[in-house]
Parts: sequence; C-alpha cells; structure tokens
Amino acid sequence: MTSPTVRYVVVAQPAGFDQFVRALSVPAKTRTLPPATVEQPTPDCMTDMAAQHKIEILGPPGIPS
Repeated sequence: MTSPTVRYVVVAQPAGFDQFVRALSVPAKTRTLPPATVEQPTPDCMTDMAAQHKIEILGPPGIPS
C-alpha cells in the first residue's frame, strides 16, 4: 500500500443497514476527522440496536472440526 487513504464499498442486503448505522452515529460538527477520544457505542448498545433493525449479530466461528 502506498497511500494512507483507504476506500472500500460495503454491500448489505436486505436494505436497512444504513438506518442501523445512522442510529449508532453522532453527526459531525465539522468536516474534519473526530478526535480519537470520541465515545464509541458499547457492544450491548450495538446488539440492542441491531435487534431493533432486525439484524442478527453472529459471533466468530468456532474451531473447525
């Protein structure tokens, strides 16, 4: 990689994932990167919000047999 900038595309189906992301987001006050100290949603908060948006959170897969 030769650039500190990364761009990627996320595809989610069915529609509605964008509303989940908005529900967990805080609007930016300025067009700059937020400080590293910005509070992040807790795992419990994310799980609750996912359930409200009919999103199932799956854990990592177990050890293959």
